[in-house]
Amino acid sequence: MPGNRHWDFPRPMATAAILVDVGQRHGLSRGQCLAGTGVTASMLADPQATITAAQELRLIRNLLKHLGDAVPLGLEAGQRYEATSFGIWGFAVLNARTMRQAVEVGVRYARLTTAWCAPRIEDRGEQAVMTVRVDGLPADVSQFLLERDAAILMSIQRSMVPVRIPLEQVTCNFPRPPYHAAVDDYFGAPVRYDQPENLIAVHQMLGTLPVPSHNTAFFRRCEQECERLLDSHQRMEGLAGQVRQCITRHLQAGAPLERVCEALGMHRRTLHRHLAKEGTDYASLLEETRQTLAQQLLATTDFSVEEIALQLGYRQATNFIRAFKRWQSVTPLQWQHRRR
Repeated sequence: MPGNRHWDFPRPMATAAILVDVGQRHGLSRGQCLAGTGVTASMLADPQATITAAQELRLIRNLLKHLGDAVPLGLEAGQRYEATSFGIWGFAVLNARTMRQAVEVGVRYARLTTAWCAPRIEDRGEQAVMTVRVDGLPADVSQFLLERDAAILMSIQRSMVPVRIPLEQVTCNFPRPPYHAAVDDYFGAPVRYDQPENLIAVHQMLGTLPVPSHNTAFFRRCEQECERLLDSHQRMEGLAGQVRQCITRHLQAGAPLERVCEALGMHRRTLHRHLAKEGTDYASLLEETRQTLAQQLLATTDFSVEEIALQLGYRQATNFIRAFKRWQSVTPLQWQHRRR
């Protein structure tokens, strides 16, 4: 998939687990839900894993294929999310000072969640309005995705403050679905369909509501980590991102340039030229990928240094140790002990 689509980014595995649970509650087997996705049961249970946008689309289409579009699947899925379903993003939102700040940080780092619809916040008179775009989304799943994103927003808001924030306006540019009464009931306001915009509006004053769990210092730390993660996600876009993914798949074999070029269907000179336009080169991408994976393996597994070296394509552990000291100025074991 082209990397310039606003929704084409990795998603937490928790979203796949929630979708499978929704399907199973309607009588589907796990196999029916995951058919063709490449996601396994062990992957579902891995909190550190992610899925691609294409994998999530296939899972959603599996649900719609078996259950039809007369069931409020997007609404059901969205209600199962909590802020902490999205890791550090959720902690940033929960520790904001006010509801307005929570929404703003949530929108700014929406790419760290499951969001498919591009959100925007603006003031219109006395209303604070969130509008969302669905342009570019596959037509067969766009209504599901819009309903789920909106339901997630409401679910998180209701977990943050002890009052139910009244919505002054909710509009949608899709036709009214058979389950519209369930949607109205969940949002606490009648949804107007076949409208020019997808939006949710509240009175501006509600943005000043304090978040009970607010912690300024922790919020700043979470915000910084969100920034780091967002930068990491964006590095997976474009040709450089495709190359990083190919390197990861072929890393145990040393990720030879020829194999990556073959996987991309590109001549090595063409690859070098395009990477140069993106301000990088193959050797740098290989080094970055090894460094990132080395830190992840040291932080989350009990693999030995020798095993990690093999996973990263080093023939000898000493070569890996030497490289790691160049990256971090300490040995892998020293880094691991400090981390833990």
